[in-house]
Amino acid sequence: MASYRDLASLGLPQPDLATRDLLRAVLEIAPPSEAALALAGRALAGQANRGIERLLPFAARSAWLAAADPPGSRRIAAVRRRAAMDMLAYQHFVQRVIGQISARGIAPLVTKGYALARLYYDDPAHRPAGDLDIAIRPGDWSAVLALLEAEGFRAIQPQIASAHSPAFHAHGMSRDSDPYEIDLHRSIVAATPWPGADDGFWARARPFAVGKASALTLSDADHLLHACLHGCMPNDVLPIRWIVDAGRIVAHGTPDWTVLIGEARRRRAAWPVAACLGYLRDEIGIAVPEDAIRQLADEPMEAADEAYFRIRATGLTSTALRDRLRFLWLLYRRSVTGRHGAVGFLRWLRTRWGIAGDRSMIAEAVRRLPRAHWRR
Repeated sequence: MASYRDLASLGLPQPDLATRDLLRAVLEIAPPSEAALALAGRALAGQANRGIERLLPFAARSAWLAAADPPGSRRIAAVRRRAAMDMLAYQHFVQRVIGQISARGIAPLVTKGYALARLYYDDPAHRPAGDLDIAIRPGDWSAVLALLEAEGFRAIQPQIASAHSPAFHAHGMSRDSDPYEIDLHRSIVAATPWPGADDGFWARARPFAVGKASALTLSDADHLLHACLHGCMPNDVLPIRWIVDAGRIVAHGTPDWTVLIGEARRRRAAWPVAACLGYLRDEIGIAVPEDAIRQLADEPMEAADEAYFRIRATGLTSTALRDRLRFLWLLYRRSVTGRHGAVGFLRWLRTRWGIAGDRSMIAEAVRRLPRAHWRR
């Protein structure tokens, strides 16, 4: 059985006490502790982890933040002003991109930053974002990719990900004229990239207007599940904003817990989701039903799936070829339905790496694996 105490081994570093207290204060669940105020003061001075600093636009709406700012300082006003200006520029970017895709008769599914800011925050500027995450149905993938390339977007890491490889869950793109990136998703959740995994997400998707363009976004339950599974990913930026997102979804949405439980089970991620929900309830104070956590924690989990999440918790910073191949093997088992064998694994690697002809798999593995960026 998993609990929030298993977070570190299942994929999510547990925030220290000062960060936990700051998160509770930001969500207005409890007053800030002295340690939380000190941490907020360091963030206002630009001396905290970027993950903490990203909370400031939302925290700036609360009167308690003034206690973390020196008398006479204009930092809080500067935070509000900068967040508002950034959101205007970001919304213009999002509306332009979604509008171009929608004009082709394709409705992209918007996830993460922009959708969460619009749906669950009183002011979208309270939830800043640096990229646009959109999922595309398999039949529309090539058309959207060609459209973005025609608009000047190029792969961020072409040596790592092949744009045409179905073995990658997302394709990161950027262009020189924009400060924002696009994550073009084949699969909505990196941990569940097998064919058909997102059928439930698409079936429950709801209309989401972006300016004058038509798009889709996830249901409340699916947004919450997505926040948990994304929060389980290691990141150089402290991965805590998912906690605030989850709190806003629970407080301002109506997540169907039966749907969330069923979807987590289908995605073979019951334990990590139980651990995340348990942490939200027991440490942060978010109103998560105990029965939902218990049902997920009691769900059997295959050893290969558990190993996948535990290895992913490290960000796979090891340069050992054996360690990276083991992780790829576990990812392959989660990516391909049916029987798993060495021949299928080699074919999957060829597809993932875009290897054609008789190029040596061993030479390609030696070339690619040590330079791969596993930690986001």
